[in-house]
Amino acid sequence: MSKVWETMADKTFETVLLRVRSQVYDEAVACPLLNVAHRWWSSVNVTVPINRAVGDILYYTCFGENMMEGAEGMTRTSKGAVECRNEDSVKVWNTTLTLPCTFTCPEAFVKSTSSSFCYGFSNESSVSGIVGASLSCHELHNATLAILGSNSDLSLIPNGQYYTAHTTRNQDLALFPTLPPDLMCDQYCQVSTPFLK
Repeated sequence: MSKVWETMADKTFETVLLRVRSQVYDEAVACPLLNVAHRWWSSVNVTVPINRAVGDILYYTCFGENMMEGAEGMTRTSKGAVECRNEDSVKVWNTTLTLPCTFTCPEAFVKSTSSSFCYGFSNESSVSGIVGASLSCHELHNATLAILGSNSDLSLIPNGQYYTAHTTRNQDLALFPTLPPDLMCDQYCQVSTPFLK
């Protein structure tokens, strides 16, 4: 059997000491190996105990906003710990870990078409305009007014008008943040200073 360590391809070694243990012995003293690391996974950091013995704890942390471990439709977490336990003389992890971390929207929110933003919609009218809408987003969902990422995201919006985070203060109605290139405001939105509706 040969093993190529690509990260060490440019190194020269005089000696290498490699310790292995049989699979039969490993199964008797340790929890099973978990598929918790891949060199292309940049969404998660995992610390795995070397021995995986009873009482050892594996720690994981997902990187990035709304990045979570777990399967769709199940309980998901952004960080946590998994412990090796002895149940009826069998070594098992106390929970199932599903990696890599993936982008997840909170309940009642939908993913943007690019799966990089979450949109939530409220039919409550805002008597205070954009300021009231912004406060309502924060109070109800700990969110902000949306920044549109693509024209295709408009297909996610139920009928009606919604405040967004795009605003203008100039006479030329230049918007900040700017709209995506495939979205023309004169076609898809109503602009009135100082807000886009």
